Amino acid sequence: MSDPFEELLERWLRERGRSDRESLVALAGHVAVLPPRRARPRGPLLAAAMIVVVVVAFVASTPRTGQIGVGADAAPSDAEPAPSPSTHFGKGVATLSPAPARTRPPWAADLNGALDCDGPVQDVGGEAGEFDLIWISGSASPSFWLDHLDTVDLPLTGWVEDPDVPETGAGTVRFVNAVEGRIKAVILMVGFSPEGGSGRWAIAGYRACSPSEFDPLRGRTLGDAPWRDPSGTVVRRARAVNGPAHCGWESTIFLGIDGRTYIRDPLGLFADRTVGPYLADTLLPADAVSTGLTSAGRELFTSPDVDSAWIRVGELVERWPRAPSEIGCA
Repeated sequence: MSDPFEELLERWLRERGRSDRESLVALAGHVAVLPPRRARPRGPLLAAAMIVVVVVAFVASTPRTGQIGVGADAAPSDAEPAPSPSTHFGKGVATLSPAPARTRPPWAADLNGALDCDGPVQDVGGEAGEFDLIWISGSASPSFWLDHLDTVDLPLTGWVEDPDVPETGAGTVRFVNAVEGRIKAVILMVGFSPEGGSGRWAIAGYRACSPSEFDPLRGRTLGDAPWRDPSGTVVRRARAVNGPAHCGWESTIFLGIDGRTYIRDPLGLFADRTVGPYLADTLLPADAVSTGLTSAGRELFTSPDVDSAWIRVGELVERWPRAPSEIGCA
């Protein structure tokens, strides 16, 4: 057998071993138990047998990371990635130990059941496998998705990984948002993070209680949702921005409209820097006029008194006071 042919055989066995380990390990087992022969020059069969055993040992020892579906519409696996089968070579016999049964962790199988709500659960998200995966590159964290989310009402900050699982090749990670120890929202991610490199993760499921049960200090993802005119077109005259978390202002929303700035400030962080207080539940004044602008279910009203903007959500009306001067965050 020529050296090039041996190299070709070895490459083929390596590739076949990655896709069909069980067949290759079985082949190694048959080779390993062949009866001993008289010493003689290395021949084709002996060379092939040595290559088979060496390649099987290499492939069996190669670590594998957690795997997930490929593509925006790929559904997550119903189970955690199973450990690779381990191969043992001893006394000339190769045996294959069975891999443990693949099961989804209980904390990943029932997100809705993990919630501890005072009222009804929001009709958003779903369990793993109920919607298309939302892919995120980087570490296992939903922060990037939450920062750009303006169609679902979730807490903006305050997410904790629970249970804490190893990130490298973790496969499944859960994040919870709790208030006084009671879980009000949960996010499930699936994917992998290679050692020392950026991973690829996806939002695979999420469920949440009513937004009224969230910690107001943590802000809401809908805070910076765009404002639209009656035709659905995003307008430039009104723009909302969530207060920056690094300054401790995540509970606030800054609304710029027609050159003025109004603040939703439920914690009163800027009570001494706005014209009047924020009111969480009030009435529209008689001279309030609808601007025709809406944002994620919110309606914007103004009045001749430019010191206030009025936001109506269903039957609830909030008064957002005006900030007479610029408020900056270093």
